Amino acid sequence: TEVLRGLEALHREGKVHRDLKPENVLFRNDGTAVLTDFGISGDRNNRLTRRGILGTPKEIMGTFIYMPPEQIRPPTGNATVLPTTDIFSFGVMLYQMLSGELPFGKLHTDDDMERYCENSRTGRWNRRPIEHLKTAKTWMPIIEGCLQPNYKKRLQTVAEVLSLMPAVADMPPIEQQPSRRQGRMWQMRIMQGEEVGRVYTLDPHRCHNSVLHMGRQDDSVYNDLPIVETQSRYISRAHCTLEWDASEHRWYLWDGQWTPAGWRPSLNGTFVGSRQATSDDAIPLSDSDIVSLGDVTLRVEAVV
Repeated sequence: TEVLRGLEALHREGKVHRDLKPENVLFRNDGTAVLTDFGISGDRNNRLTRRGILGTPKEIMGTFIYMPPEQIRPPTGNATVLPTTDIFSFGVMLYQMLSGELPFGKLHTDDDMERYCENSRTGRWNRRPIEHLKTAKTWMPIIEGCLQPNYKKRLQTVAEVLSLMPAVADMPPIEQQPSRRQGRMWQMRIMQGEEVGRVYTLDPHRCHNSVLHMGRQDDSVYNDLPIVETQSRYISRAHCTLEWDASEHRWYLWDGQWTPAGWRPSLNGTFVGSRQATSDDAIPLSDSDIVSLGDVTLRVEAVV
């Protein structure tokens, strides 16, 4: 549970650990577990996976046996790292702690590694060691939810994992959950990227038709909210659109922008938490939401 609380605090700051494994969990003298080694999550200019010119991975950091399938073999055109990455890794760790084994097979040779990764990709994990536990009914839903190969079907937030953990209701949260308040003003603050701390004010009175455009800063396009990205180019020039709803007093986020050629979606997707916005499904923004565009994350803030 303490590991999950640590991940929860990390995710609230718009960061993903991306290298969660037993070696990166230490214990204090009083037995409290703490997360360590934030070398990957803390380096805003160093991605977990570097791609070649054809979009195939060139270098992968972290440890294979704890990585989700999308981290080992990222689909072309989808470069955004989400909190569900850490949730999968936690599922592997939990399985290992309960069974003393790895979920997707033994690892003795290079062929075993290939088979292990294929089992991870297809969701074939050994359920028998967990089913034989007296507490199987407690742990099976958690592990099932964490080890889903499709990140969209995985448990989406640490809060969802915590809600399934035993006796968690008796443990007070380490830190007060951020409120979902509505304010008189809205802003977005860069939490990870090349301009950490930069704040964009979302003013519906200073935009055309209550719409704001966000995308990579580029002289060839105009964005109300330009994002500086010189290292990786995972943000599209016309990446996403924010629309103000005066009746609800809140912003909605759409993936893509309207161009003379029609609606143009982003290359790598627009996410709020682990939920993906589309051109057909806008996501209402709330205070403390984390918006992810490629390597860049922004926190939505309601200013009272």
